[in-house]
Amino acid sequence: MKSLFSFLNLNLWGVILSVVIAANMPQLASAESTVDVLEVEFNENASIDNGYYQGTLIDGSILCFNLSGSSAYFCGAVSTASTLSVPEKVSCDGTEYIVEYCGFNHFYDDMKTLVFDEATSVTSLTLPSTITSIINYIPSTITDLHLSSEIPPSMSIYMYSSTNFIKSATVWVPQSVYDTYQSKTLDNSSAWYGVEVHYEGWEPKKITINETTPGTFGNLLLKEVEQWTDVEELTVIGHMNADDMKLLTRLKQMIKLDLSQTDISFITGCSGISLLKTVLLPSTVTEVDANTFKGCSKLQKISIPNATSIGNYAFSGCSSLTEINLPTATTIGHYAFDNCRDLVSVSLPAATSIGNNAFYYCSNLVSVSLLAATSIEYQSFFYCSNLESVSLPAATSIGFQSFCYCSNLESVSMPVATSIGNQAFYLCSKLNEIVLSDCMQSIGDNAFSGCQNLKDVYCYVIAPFVTSGFNNIGGYATLHVPAFSITSYMLCDGWYSFYKIVPIDESIDKLTVDNSFTITSLTGLAEKIELNLTKFAHLTVSTENTFKIGTYNQEQATKNGSYWDSNSQQSIYAGISSLVTNSKMEADTVNLHLQLETNRWHFISFPFDVNVSDIEYSEGTLWVIRKYSGADRAALTGNTWQNMTNGMTLKAGEGYILHCANESTSTVEFVFHAVNNSNKNNIFAYNDVVKPLATYASEYAHNRSWNLVGNPYPSYYDTQAIEHNGVITVYQGSYDSWSGSGSGSYTAYSLIDDNYQLRPNEAFFVQCPPDANSMTFKAEGRTHEYRSNSDGNVNTRIKSHKLNSSVNSNRKVYNFTLSNSDFTDRARLVINPNAKMDYEINCDASKFMSDNAEVPQFYVLDNGIRYAIDERPIGDGIITLGARFGETGEYTIALKDNPSTDENIILTDNETGLQTNIAEDTYTFTAKAGTSESRFTLSFDSDVTGVDEIVNNNSSDSKTLYDLQGREATAAPQKGVYIIKQNGKSYKAVK
Repeated sequence: MKSLFSFLNLNLWGVILSVVIAANMPQLASAESTVDVLEVEFNENASIDNGYYQGTLIDGSILCFNLSGSSAYFCGAVSTASTLSVPEKVSCDGTEYIVEYCGFNHFYDDMKTLVFDEATSVTSLTLPSTITSIINYIPSTITDLHLSSEIPPSMSIYMYSSTNFIKSATVWVPQSVYDTYQSKTLDNSSAWYGVEVHYEGWEPKKITINETTPGTFGNLLLKEVEQWTDVEELTVIGHMNADDMKLLTRLKQMIKLDLSQTDISFITGCSGISLLKTVLLPSTVTEVDANTFKGCSKLQKISIPNATSIGNYAFSGCSSLTEINLPTATTIGHYAFDNCRDLVSVSLPAATSIGNNAFYYCSNLVSVSLLAATSIEYQSFFYCSNLESVSLPAATSIGFQSFCYCSNLESVSMPVATSIGNQAFYLCSKLNEIVLSDCMQSIGDNAFSGCQNLKDVYCYVIAPFVTSGFNNIGGYATLHVPAFSITSYMLCDGWYSFYKIVPIDESIDKLTVDNSFTITSLTGLAEKIELNLTKFAHLTVSTENTFKIGTYNQEQATKNGSYWDSNSQQSIYAGISSLVTNSKMEADTVNLHLQLETNRWHFISFPFDVNVSDIEYSEGTLWVIRKYSGADRAALTGNTWQNMTNGMTLKAGEGYILHCANESTSTVEFVFHAVNNSNKNNIFAYNDVVKPLATYASEYAHNRSWNLVGNPYPSYYDTQAIEHNGVITVYQGSYDSWSGSGSGSYTAYSLIDDNYQLRPNEAFFVQCPPDANSMTFKAEGRTHEYRSNSDGNVNTRIKSHKLNSSVNSNRKVYNFTLSNSDFTDRARLVINPNAKMDYEINCDASKFMSDNAEVPQFYVLDNGIRYAIDERPIGDGIITLGARFGETGEYTIALKDNPSTDENIILTDNETGLQTNIAEDTYTFTAKAGTSESRFTLSFDSDVTGVDEIVNNNSSDSKTLYDLQGREATAAPQKGVYIIKQNGKSYKAVK
């Protein structure tokens, strides 16, 4: 474009020129040389854009011009002087040209700066009175610009603000035309309003205010000046408050603000002072409010060494700001430095949060070092076109378009980043290599689109995730991945399109798993590696050789809902990782990281031993861990929970409860280190696990042989795979969508009837039945998949190893629920003609009452025992239901999933006398807070029901007789009371 336009000029004006420029310019220190007419010569190899006509001043300075018609365009200089004057005319081959323009742009060229790259020592520039228009930016190195034009030169129509042309310079004009430069036309066409303009010889008006009482600043200042605009340099001594500082924005002509002798802790109120160049603050300032210096386009430097927070838009539009000292700032707000176009480097060693658009359009920014920032929000460094290198050692997330259009960006370091947003590095055309750590979890759409120079992408993620982040990156980029992952990458959308996918040419000694993956080969791995499973990991290991690990870390979080995993096409709990191994694994060190909610109890268990003294936890946490004593429950001592203290050992397979509190967070991370003994590698169990159960004798069956044990595998576990004839009771610490329980409720699940999945490290209660001393966890029950817990039908759910004498096809399972607007609790009744009326460990479950008094509790009551599950014959057909109401209010009783549609189940409210067929309808009522164990009864009108009436039966007719517990009398009946079936459904007692 340069040569084309030059020859166009030559053809248009018939000028044929030649020039010889001295090879070496004299290195003179300063002496300004002024000439009326400067002789110039043509040089087509000129180093200054468009400045093909060059002349040399007496001091050796070279001035460069473009000639067109009768006008000359001043384009730049090469000089070591400090002051420089441009002549009114130049002459070339006897023809004179008037210097009318400062700068030169072809219509299609981008707006440019007057070229002073080789004249950086020039701080004072004088333009002739013939200048009519300023086309290019005045370099930021120019601090004083002298004009003598009586009519203010116009600014380029292509720039939205003329103050961008006059960056940091003070403009000096003759006093006779000063008012002309200061005036502002209605259409802003002159646009010199807002530029720092002074007349030659001007001295700033300095005001000092001694403020002893905060809030008096305005009155004190107006005693010194007549107008706000009279203040040009201001010093304040003493005390200021926010109301005082809000008045600063009115001082539109202020050039310098000195608050260093005040005791303010924050700064605010300086927005829109476009002439403000210098700000001095005291060391007591820790906060810069939102919008504080917004639009202060002349502000060049500011030091706030103790600031911790920079508000939104705090320095937005400070286009002359070249450096800022913020060594202690932890928070950088949204748009905090956007359009700070002269900002060259940023070092924020303490900043942990970088707001969106924080450095938007900082076009001269070259390097960024953010040592502590954990997140880079969207468009933070958008269009930082000179940015060459970025160091983000702590950033875990890179936001949407955060480095979009950084066309000179060559290197990026982000060793712990887990996510990269859409278009994050869009059109970073010089980026040639990317290293993605093993902890990367997602790369957004077109994240690297347009990175045409990208040659190598090193991705240490073992399980590829679907991405469209590498669209349009050039045709020859090579993807380097772990050797055993190559096939997975080739099969995964978004990765297969690389020109080549090759193994990483090094022995990998660290693996982090973030999603679903299967390892079948150890190729490419070091002899012993570090293996990390994040909260989203679902790893299967099936290798021929032993998988040897140096350090094994697995992360888990409190159950907090489920999400759909597109890779595995299954619903899984967010925050819960899983490991299923089908081959031998062993580790030197095993660590379990649990993120636990505060202010609630957690029922936890570990497959390895843990020394309480070795447990790590977040700073400021108060916590306690306890074990359960089945022996004390059997003996009714009342001391069933016992504290575990430093030096004690949490035993593998046993269950414990943990409670924690921390005022500064809602979750606490605990790290449990496995004791280095034979139980350490139990976490990698791939065979069946037999868990011994202790027995404790007690007078009452419902208090015998209680054990608190745990899931022995680091995965979900389907309790249908447990070999044990009994019931388990689990603690629903958080709301459970199936049972409707939560906030400290217990739910009993039958290993025959229910489909319940244990979470990794979940502990539960179980009784040891008389006919067994252990329970077996079959390896087949391990799963990565979470399925919602639900009631099952015994006819389809029973497995062969669970069949026993108490199970028959006539069992009917009834789940009754008691609920209010917040909570739901369940009571289960199982009618089984072969069961006993007494408590049976293998099918009944004692009710564990919630430790949250607000939660309603529901149970079957028989012979003084509260049942969560009561399996029994029909008896006299009358079943008592007990309830605890947490608060006075409205409640509803319902039958969930009635197993039969041809029976009537009558719920009687003994307090109101109302009866409801609960098989067909729900019952809503009002109850006072407290416990009621006689208000509700059930009666059945079905195959076996209660007594309608008593009649004498002296007939010898053969009838089937039942005893009063509903059992068929198979032996010859003796004299007494029996039940006979009559009229299909009704039964009558006979003598």
